[in-house]
Amino acid sequence: MFGMLVAAPAIFAQEYSSALRPSTVPAGFASPLTLSASAPSPAADAPANGKRQADADAGWHFKLGLPAWLPSVGGDLSVRGHELSGGKSGRELLNALAGNLDFAAVLRLEVEKGRWGILLDNMYLAVSGAKDVRGGGTVDASVKMYLGEIDGFYTFLAPKPGQKGWGAFRVDALAGARFARLELGAKTDRFDVDRGHTLIDPIIGARMELGLTHWLSYKLRGDIGGFGIDPGTTSNFEWNVETGFEFHLAKWVDLDLGYRLLDFQFKRDSSNLDLLLNGPYVMLQFRF
Repeated sequence: MFGMLVAAPAIFAQEYSSALRPSTVPAGFASPLTLSASAPSPAADAPANGKRQADADAGWHFKLGLPAWLPSVGGDLSVRGHELSGGKSGRELLNALAGNLDFAAVLRLEVEKGRWGILLDNMYLAVSGAKDVRGGGTVDASVKMYLGEIDGFYTFLAPKPGQKGWGAFRVDALAGARFARLELGAKTDRFDVDRGHTLIDPIIGARMELGLTHWLSYKLRGDIGGFGIDPGTTSNFEWNVETGFEFHLAKWVDLDLGYRLLDFQFKRDSSNLDLLLNGPYVMLQFRF
């Protein structure tokens, strides 16, 4: 009996210490302490999110633009010594008889992967007008122009992956070629002249985009080309400037509102053209 009383404290101590030891948790169950230890913290998950966003930005991206451009037409046209000065507004031309201006329309496509990409642009324009000439009579002149453009671009300054809004800044360098098919015509009661020219101009330029808010950014593009490198196939000089705002309506669609100026100059034999197109544009752009 005395031995049992002596051994009781030792047995109690052994049982109490066993209860305090961590017990084995069955598979599929976890204590609150285990859950808190295994739960990922936001700080630990941030690098993974950044990597996923960077991988998405480095993938293939496509943009299809459907622009509408209403330019004013100015400049000078000379065919075999007979000159026609421009200056009619786009509204006046559109309200005039058919054939004075076929609406300047553009189809634009961009393909991009990482920092490299390709831009395709197409435009058709037809303009006509009339002017009294010395000696009496009137010259009916016309210019029909198709412009096709293919550029490669490289993004040498890009925002951080996933960055949007104020401070998101991007700059691309552009280089490529612009193809032009020009048809000049002049007709009076004394002569009827039609001349066609095909030009292939090298062009270089740059463009930038600055984020203002999550739903709005400012864009600017400029390029020059021609340079009279080959009198038989290039223009004397051309320049192009586009500026405007882009509204991010959804992840897959943007709306651009801006202004564009395009000046095209060339001289071939007795035919000269200095054509300046400038006016507002609107473009719906789809991303996929």
